[in-house]
Amino acid sequence: MPKHPISLTMQMGEMGSVIVFKADEIPIGQLPTLPYTLVVLSLVNCNLSDDSFPREFGNIPSLQKLDLSHNPICSVPDFIRGLTGLDQLAFGHCTRLKLLVRIPRVNMLVAIHCDSLEKVTFQSISCIPGRFINCYNSKLVEIEYWYKLEPIGRVDAEMRSVLGLCNLESMEAIGIRMYTPDLLSSGAGEIGPIQGLHESGIYSTFLPGHEVPGQFSDRSEGSSVSFTVPPLLPNLRIRGLNIFTVYTGYFNGYSYSLPNPPLLRVCNKTKGLKWIYAPSCHGVPYDENQVMWLSHWKLGSGLESGDEVSVSVFMKPSFRVKECGIQLVYEQEDEMSTQHNTIVPSYLSAIGRDRQNLFQEHTT
Repeated sequence: MPKHPISLTMQMGEMGSVIVFKADEIPIGQLPTLPYTLVVLSLVNCNLSDDSFPREFGNIPSLQKLDLSHNPICSVPDFIRGLTGLDQLAFGHCTRLKLLVRIPRVNMLVAIHCDSLEKVTFQSISCIPGRFINCYNSKLVEIEYWYKLEPIGRVDAEMRSVLGLCNLESMEAIGIRMYTPDLLSSGAGEIGPIQGLHESGIYSTFLPGHEVPGQFSDRSEGSSVSFTVPPLLPNLRIRGLNIFTVYTGYFNGYSYSLPNPPLLRVCNKTKGLKWIYAPSCHGVPYDENQVMWLSHWKLGSGLESGDEVSVSVFMKPSFRVKECGIQLVYEQEDEMSTQHNTIVPSYLSAIGRDRQNLFQEHTT
């Protein structure tokens, strides 16, 4: 059985046992009928469009590696979702590709230099690839089961209220330099509008400056703050925490000095629980400017009256935490209360062990 790449000069009879077919730069109309035995198929720069894939492409049960790089496709071809044995899938330099929707289970997914790519979703949570190579996708704002970025004006109004983000017009008029996993690969963060980040059951936003919205009962001029959970009022229970951090520093924008994300650690010393979170996307101060990280943590039953709790912030040495603070968030029946009762946003879920970038463990 031949294992080397073949050319179109091969006779159709010889195609029956082929397992590797590299048809790079060959127009789709000139391709022969593909054999069911294929394991590796490369269709790089074949001028493929969304409606140009032959139906029989989906009838290759043995296919494990598929490369569709350098093609003008805008979305995932339908036939890919039927390739149950697929192990590696590549979309490099597909500059018109906007959506990767309902990706099947693969071990490695590659999306590099897809300049129009905005969103990646999977058929189910079990289809998250073991390795996702994504970089230089400057418009990518959502990877399902990982993170979602959206303009602050589109964020649930109740969540903005919980965090005290009420002056929306003034917020939309300012910008901040944000870094995402893709931009961290290039060191090319640009100043853009204020964004809301949904990740690991935590909602975050990064704002320029140091003016903290809302009422924070416990504050500290440093990188840590501790408090004891007070007795609860009748018919109230703790929903979670609002946490703010103000930090400053200097970053010159070059990839060799890329900033590590800030890291928050919440410890319930009484229960021996610890939560650690480093956001995938974060604001970066330039020229000693200040950035405020504001987040809401839905901790569920992780906090009770009398618990001793500490919050600590860790950052790269070139950055400095100037202040941090916490605010308990309560709920009554189906309502959430800080100073006022507000409805709990449906997209929030309790923080737990199965969340990416967030780890809950028993302390020793």
